[in-house]
Amino acid sequence: MAFCCFLIERFAFFFSNRQRESFSKMFNPRNDKAKSDNEKGYEALRVLLAAEIERIRNAQKRKIDAHYDELTPPKKICYDEMFVASDKTDVVLIVEGKKLNVNKSFLSFHSDYFSTLFSANFKEGQMKEIEIKEVSYEDFGLLLSTIYPMQVFPNDETAEKLLELADRFLMPSAKHLAEHHLLNQSKLENEKMMMLGDRYGIKSILERSIRQTDSAEKMKKLKKSPEYAKLSLETVARLFERFVDIV
Repeated sequence: MAFCCFLIERFAFFFSNRQRESFSKMFNPRNDKAKSDNEKGYEALRVLLAAEIERIRNAQKRKIDAHYDELTPPKKICYDEMFVASDKTDVVLIVEGKKLNVNKSFLSFHSDYFSTLFSANFKEGQMKEIEIKEVSYEDFGLLLSTIYPMQVFPNDETAEKLLELADRFLMPSAKHLAEHHLLNQSKLENEKMMMLGDRYGIKSILERSIRQTDSAEKMKKLKKSPEYAKLSLETVARLFERFVDIV
């Protein structure tokens, strides 16, 4: 009961006044009815929190859709301005000799890679400047720009690189943005989409690409494409089964 009361207070902004009062009465230890309603209360709280999380996700999706509805060409972002030092930054990442001032907690929230890097178990966790190797300044800026307030959205030119970096730096939000673009806005060939879905484990893209390979002509085109050689053995086996069904 105490834990539920803590959750209600901690996430008070999720609930209306009426909902908070109702939950407080439900979990009041001096309320005899609270004991019999305990399990029911836990479930009600769980459902309400789940609904609020879904609402936030839908709001983010509407933001993404609104961006694409504008149909404006992608703007060139000045990463030097984005990563300028401020009272909110507490560490410097160095990429290709350039300094990016960032916030440890913010990056750790979005990336397990940085959460581990900044931990006390690594020497980098105590360093004021950390070099990030084997990535270009522009590409790394592109990755981080997907989580910054002035969010940059993927396009057909950047989606593959974004997926590659999202996998390397364990940043699922960037991967989801790229997936949304590929599913809803991309003009890439089906062969390319299949390879990306297969390589980066995006089931929604892979399944759709396989379904769209629905004729012998499309199967021949796929086999002649450079992407075919990059497909996993598992996906090639599925394509063979698909070909048997078609013919």
